[in-house]
Amino acid sequence: MKLTLKQSGHLKADLAIVDANIRTMNPSQPLVQALAIKKNRILKVGTNQEIRTLIGKDTKVLSLNGKTVVPGLIDTHIHVADFGRCLMWLDVSDTKSIKELQALLREKARQTSAEKWIVGRGWNENSFKEKRFPTIDDLDEAAPSNPVILYHGAAYICATNSKAIALAGVTSKTAAPTSGTIDKTATGELTGIFRGNATNLVWQVVVEPSLEELADATALACQKVVESGITSIDWIILQENELTLIQTLHRQGKLPIRVNVIVPYELLKCASGFTSNDPLRLRLGGAIIFADGYLDSKTAALKRPYSDDQNNQGKMNLCQKELASSVRQVLLLGLQPVIHAMGDKAVDTTLNIIEQSVEKVRFRVEQAAVLNRELVKRLGAQDVVVSVQPKMIHTEFDVWSATEHLGVERAKWLHPLKTL
Repeated sequence: MKLTLKQSGHLKADLAIVDANIRTMNPSQPLVQALAIKKNRILKVGTNQEIRTLIGKDTKVLSLNGKTVVPGLIDTHIHVADFGRCLMWLDVSDTKSIKELQALLREKARQTSAEKWIVGRGWNENSFKEKRFPTIDDLDEAAPSNPVILYHGAAYICATNSKAIALAGVTSKTAAPTSGTIDKTATGELTGIFRGNATNLVWQVVVEPSLEELADATALACQKVVESGITSIDWIILQENELTLIQTLHRQGKLPIRVNVIVPYELLKCASGFTSNDPLRLRLGGAIIFADGYLDSKTAALKRPYSDDQNNQGKMNLCQKELASSVRQVLLLGLQPVIHAMGDKAVDTTLNIIEQSVEKVRFRVEQAAVLNRELVKRLGAQDVVVSVQPKMIHTEFDVWSATEHLGVERAKWLHPLKTL
């Protein structure tokens, strides 16, 4: 809403913030003392004196004594339902020993009915005094009556106990899936550790929370997002039922943020009935196409093999022709193409398609992890969004050991945020 001073003089603000250090992000007026808000829109920014002319008897006034105010942040890549699930999980990220982990697990088991799954996350053997992975015996001792699956801080490794393994039907003779490993002792016995795609052998039998439980957890996750100063998100859904979940929360007034929904390409048909009577706060905006996989599982497509695995270059999920066809389908639906491309080969293939496109649309390259000088130059020449998650840098260097897996030179160009 654009108002002249004469027009704005007839309005009184619903909310006025004064005596503040307000960062507007507007180069022509980067710093102001005060602002006025009317019907959830900024009416005016300026000096305390200018804003006081818009204060009426019903205006709420916040005097911040010089505290800083910034615009709401946007999280461009978040799985909110999964965040809700994680809030229900056991957090073992601060444990410094196997015994500390067992103590937390034992307490969780006391609060959980027998036979109900206990899911946790965050352990790291490098943080443990024992400098080893937790074993089946460790977890059985702490939670003998519950199936347990505890994810490593890197996510693509999990530790499990006997009940979980039995429910999954895994034995010492079970073959590991492609890009997955089932750890065994020197005598061939299961250790309880699953890596890469093998983690799905157990995860696929974990009982999902009920829709009511998931809705409550997701609503809590939305509140946590707001508490972090985030006011808008790109919600990348992972399952079909999340579309219904999002609309239900919106109807119930439990979406306190603006939501741009991004659906996996495979779920586009399911999203055809997605509607919103409030497109400013909730809309279907994009579709994500997975050109390749992930570094953690060594399925990100590289031009040269992984340094410690000379027979593995990762894998393209789609050839260039298939990827181009998927992009066309997304564009026909009026949505933004969001292309997950993590390895340099996947980024190169994605750029080939973007460079050939005549559509007036802003493409988005998701992850764009393994880059080089030429790829960065090509990205810069296109009007694309490069969506990178800074937290991944810590995970891939400190947990995944990127230098070992990619080599020194390629690791230098992993998530080069300052260069981008």
